[in-house]
Amino acid sequence: MGGRPNQPEPSPWLGHLADPAPNPSPEASFVEYLRWMRSPDSPYKDPTKVHLLHLAEGNANYRDRLIVLTNRTKQIAAAGEAFTVRCLWRIRVGGHRGPESILLPAFDALGMPYIPSSTLRGVARTQAIRDTMAKNLGLSWEDADKQVAEYFGHLEPPGSSGSEAQRREAQKNRATKIIFLDAYPLPQQSGPGGGLMVDMANNIWSWEDSGQQLKDYNPNPNSFFSLNQATFQIGILGTSRCKPEQLQQVKHWLIRGLKAGVGSQVNTGYGTLVKENYRDYKPDRLLLEVDFTLKGQLIHGRQQPKRDERSGNLWRWNERKRENNWQLNTESDAEVRP
Repeated sequence: MGGRPNQPEPSPWLGHLADPAPNPSPEASFVEYLRWMRSPDSPYKDPTKVHLLHLAEGNANYRDRLIVLTNRTKQIAAAGEAFTVRCLWRIRVGGHRGPESILLPAFDALGMPYIPSSTLRGVARTQAIRDTMAKNLGLSWEDADKQVAEYFGHLEPPGSSGSEAQRREAQKNRATKIIFLDAYPLPQQSGPGGGLMVDMANNIWSWEDSGQQLKDYNPNPNSFFSLNQATFQIGILGTSRCKPEQLQQVKHWLIRGLKAGVGSQVNTGYGTLVKENYRDYKPDRLLLEVDFTLKGQLIHGRQQPKRDERSGNLWRWNERKRENNWQLNTESDAEVRP
């Protein structure tokens, strides 16, 4: 293993005897790697987490499964509308906090990253409400929501006010007329891992309990998964009560909503999905357009493991540290972030 005599390099895996060198199938989801996380009380759990995430990213090969899923979406939506959208940078939709506080994106029962149909429906409905309010100044969100109920349905039962015809119409609009399908990455454009990539968020400031007083400045990098420049297969179709023009209107709202951003961290440049070719992409409201070239130091978003050129080891011994002397060899991944 190399390193200091009588000081074995810390294994990034749980246990040395049961499975010292796990080798999951590339077709297994990244969740499979979490079975080999180190004990929470290990001093090396943080660099091990970085190591595991990059292994899962580099080895992921979901091509066959994603081809099946995206083809299924196109076949189901054949009677409706099927189109693709491309993420201009990164996207992280849904998800939850996994072991060691790893932020995981939304994934299906087999661990494939995707955008749930409920998210797409929420994006389209929100855009529909916003457009309705823009056309009718002074209209409240609740009233605009009821106006788009003929497309998306509404849980609120019809009231006793209004004519009998209006109450019957409100009753019919309780059920949606549009079916949204789960959106999976196209491996042909997104890579065999569906665009799965490690990113880093660095919380450098901490606050007192009241949240009013700044307490400390202390870098606290946290690695997590996102999808990078993924292309998704989108599919929607109408029910038997849906008119063709209603389906086209919902498709228009969905495309506009996806362009505005979907998922978490939208304010940091995440989540912009466009139907057009990237070079043809234009924001809805263009105030100023300037050609420019970036020069100078790039901003690195993450550290990724790198083997030592001489020893070939991922870990190195740091004589300057008094405890937990092993450190993971890493290098900066330089990129310009929005």
